[in-house]
Amino acid sequence: MFVCTTAICTFLYVCIFLDADWKHFLKAAQWSLCSCHDRAQLVETVCSKWRSERNPNHVLPCLSVRTAFDLFLRVMNYSPGTEIVMSAVTIPDMLRIVRAHRLRVISLDIDMETMAPKIHLLDALVTEHTKVLVVASIYGRRFDMGPVVSAARHHGLIVIEDCAESFGGFDYLGYEGADLALFSFGPIKHHTAFGGAIAKVRCKDLYEKMSAVYGIDPVQPRLEYLKKIIKYAIAYLLLDCPRVIKPGMYITRLLNIDHKKYIISMLRGFPEKLMVKLRQRPCDALLAVMALRLNEVDPTGISLSNLKHDYVIERLPATVTQVGAKAEVRNHWLFPIVVVSAVHCLCAVHCSCALVIPLALLCCLFNVTAAVSGLNFVMA
Repeated sequence: MFVCTTAICTFLYVCIFLDADWKHFLKAAQWSLCSCHDRAQLVETVCSKWRSERNPNHVLPCLSVRTAFDLFLRVMNYSPGTEIVMSAVTIPDMLRIVRAHRLRVISLDIDMETMAPKIHLLDALVTEHTKVLVVASIYGRRFDMGPVVSAARHHGLIVIEDCAESFGGFDYLGYEGADLALFSFGPIKHHTAFGGAIAKVRCKDLYEKMSAVYGIDPVQPRLEYLKKIIKYAIAYLLLDCPRVIKPGMYITRLLNIDHKKYIISMLRGFPEKLMVKLRQRPCDALLAVMALRLNEVDPTGISLSNLKHDYVIERLPATVTQVGAKAEVRNHWLFPIVVVSAVHCLCAVHCSCALVIPLALLCCLFNVTAAVSGLNFVMA
C-alpha cells in the first residue's frame, strides 16, 4: 500500500479551466473598446462554418443557448399550460425560461450509462397539451438522435437538441432531423468565445420568424461584453496559472474560504435578470471573437483531451461509477462520477493530508467540485 503525503502534492490540477489564452482575452477587449468590423460579414463568416451537405439547416448566431431557446418559445407563443418534455438533467435556467412563458415542464428520465433519454417512456408522458421535446447531450457525451426524432414525430412533437455541452468540432453540426439544435461557446466551453451560441434551424419558416423577432432585440452593449471579459480574465488567472493556483488554494483553505463558489459564480453567463439580459443580440466584438475561435477549431485538441481522460478511466477503481461510459460519442467536456454523498466526498478530498492510493492520490492531485456546469435534475 502506498501513502500519499503532502510532499507528493507539489501541484494541484484544478477541476475547471478556460479553453483560451491571453491573446483571446486581449483581442476580445480590444474589439470591445474599438470595433470596426462589418457586422453582416461577421455573421456570414460565423454561419459559413456551420453549413454542410449533411446538415444544410439554417444558422442563427445568438447571444447564448438560453437566448435561442427563449427566442423559439417567443415565436411559437404557446398557450399557458402547454407541456414541454425535457431531459431529466439540465441547467436550471432552461427550466426558468419555460416557466417564464407559463409552460409546464415534464421530466423524461435518462440512462446513466449512455446519457440517452429513455425514449420508451415518452408514450406515457405525452398528452394533448404536449408540444415540444428537449433532449440534452450533457458532459460532452452524445447519443443516437434517430430514435428520439422518430418517437417525437410519432407524437407530432417539435424536437430541440441541446448540444450546449457537446461541441466536438465540425464533424457534427447537430442532427439534421432535429427542428432546432443549439451549441454554446460560453466561458467554460470548448473553444470559448466568452459567450455566444449557434442555433441550427431545420424549417425555413421557423428560421425566418426567429430572425425577424430577434432582429428587433437590442444589441448587447460592447462595454457589457468587456465587463465579462475582465471577469473571465480574473477567473483565468486564478484557474490556469500554476504560480497563482498553489498559493491561492493554500490561503483560501487556511481561511476556510470556499473559493469554488466565487469562481463558479464569476463564470455564470447570466447571474441576474435572466429574462432581460438574454434578450439581446451578440455585439460585433462577440461575433468577431466567435469567428476567430471557430477558425481555430482543431479536432486533435479534443482528441488529446479524450486520451488524457481515458488514461484516468483505466486507472479508476472498479468501485467508481462513471457517467456516460457507454455513450455513442464520449467527448469529455467534464469528467463526472457518481458518489453516495457529494458533500462527504468533497470534504474527504479537501481534508486529505495522508491519503491512500490509488483513488486518494487521484483526488489529492485533481481538485474536484460538485457544481461546475450547474446541471440539475428536472423534477416531474
